[in-house]
Amino acid sequence: MSAVNREFVVLGASVLPMVDPARRCDAIAVRDGRILAVGSEKEALAAAGAAAERITCPGGAVLPGFIDAHHHLMPSVLYGGGFHLDAVQNLEELLTALRTAARAVPPGEFVVAHGYDPWKLTEQRHPTRGELDEACPDHPVLAVEYSFHEGVANTRALARAAFDERSEPPRGGIIGRDRRGRLDGHLAETALYVVEAIARHEMMTRDETRVLADLAVFQRRLFAMGITRICDAAVAPQTEALYHRALAEGRLHIPVVMMPISGTGIALPPHDRLEGAPTGEGSDSLKVGPLKLLFDGASRCAMCLSVLQLLQTSTKVVASALTGRSLLPLRDALSLRARIGSDFRVRTGERFYTHAGAVAMVKAAHDRGFSVGIHAIGNEAVEYALDAFAAAGPSRAGSPPPRIEHGFSITRAQARRAADLGVVFVLQPDFLRLPVMERLPRPRGLLFAAARTLLDAGVSVVASSDAPAAGFDPLDGVRSALRRRTRSGLVIQEDESIGVLETLCAYTRDAARACGVESTTGTLEPGKRADFVILNRDPALVDDASIDDLRVDQTFLAGRRVHLRGVTETP
Repeated sequence: MSAVNREFVVLGASVLPMVDPARRCDAIAVRDGRILAVGSEKEALAAAGAAAERITCPGGAVLPGFIDAHHHLMPSVLYGGGFHLDAVQNLEELLTALRTAARAVPPGEFVVAHGYDPWKLTEQRHPTRGELDEACPDHPVLAVEYSFHEGVANTRALARAAFDERSEPPRGGIIGRDRRGRLDGHLAETALYVVEAIARHEMMTRDETRVLADLAVFQRRLFAMGITRICDAAVAPQTEALYHRALAEGRLHIPVVMMPISGTGIALPPHDRLEGAPTGEGSDSLKVGPLKLLFDGASRCAMCLSVLQLLQTSTKVVASALTGRSLLPLRDALSLRARIGSDFRVRTGERFYTHAGAVAMVKAAHDRGFSVGIHAIGNEAVEYALDAFAAAGPSRAGSPPPRIEHGFSITRAQARRAADLGVVFVLQPDFLRLPVMERLPRPRGLLFAAARTLLDAGVSVVASSDAPAAGFDPLDGVRSALRRRTRSGLVIQEDESIGVLETLCAYTRDAARACGVESTTGTLEPGKRADFVILNRDPALVDDASIDDLRVDQTFLAGRRVHLRGVTETP
């Protein structure tokens, strides 16, 4: 890390403490990694003393460091490197990438690649088990789709998970079969996570030192984007142990809040983790956060629709198939397995818990001292989460608030109910630029990434990335929250747009509260850690035409500069 004096003052920039987004100051003083004063230049200089270094940033802006409150840090490190598949355009390129990756891995050990999108491939389908077998006959292989909720395994990988022709998928999972009933390698949701957990364990065990080296490189990317704290939204016991090793060896520089999961798979009930350290345990550098539960899938999220909404959605799906001259929209729709209940409501997608099981799991977590963050994308999964929080009662006093992760599809009534329960929504603004948003049916009455509705209802909204499923530049998130445009320029529910400062609050002050670290960071106040960013201009003065020019020039972590634009900083 680049050292600065023990005392320094930042001058010439507009300082936004974010306690109140409307407040502006002229300077900030730092001593020994803590904020000493925020106020006028005279006040800051007087507090720091005559020997203090002066950092002048004319026209810039100082804000609290960004907190990515839902980021899969270790999967980003493991799967976000050279074996990424986001650029492949057809199956042959995908298979060639896997062959190349396999050459660097000893025979018999896992090859995992992430990032392909079947919609973008020329063939508009997933690869098959047989194709992966032919490409990498000597390795277990797992190719994971960009959403991280489905993928394909070859024969060796399926065998590692003991999946065979007699296997039944775990609740909420799908094990694909061909017309003869044989495994075709396609896995979705909880079934995918069984194989992924085995692969991740083997990859981390194979070379922990290399993983830690890759972690150091990835941290520099985070600092370059102004991110000064991560909440890793799915930390298995082995990953937790590796974080502790990284901290002990001085390799973990960015503070991490860990959301524990089961060691058997991301989406499986974490009964095994209930015996471990509860929420709040640890240091400011590495702390246990809320227990992570998954209530539904991604493209197979748990939705509840009226018959009319289903008909509207079906019409749009058929139109999309005809316009794009592809059967993929119809195949995707059929995979959702719509069911009509006795209440004449249509339910689609995968549910990982029964209603009673959801309540019991949240209550068990509270009893063991955990607060809870629930992955719930579809409106029915959101309802399950709200029901579970209401029935289980509050978590331990002083714990972070209950969280709904994603909450992508909701109703206005659910927003009001969340406000009454004190539930925080951890959204991902840049999801609006994912490829799936170009074709997503939007039934009337449902709101998507409804930041405006949630804020107006009194819900605390937190911004995050969900990397590696999406990009993790907070300023891209700010732009998406404001514009609500897909990559092609389609505007999605423009009324749900929120302002630049509102989104910056969601990446700073409100993210700190959701992670249980508001006493340490998230705002620029005397006594707090000197984690802050310097932008090239005041974000309050940008508009839609100029927001693309907004950038991070410097990043400070506990008073040490860890990023200077145009200069490579080494932690």
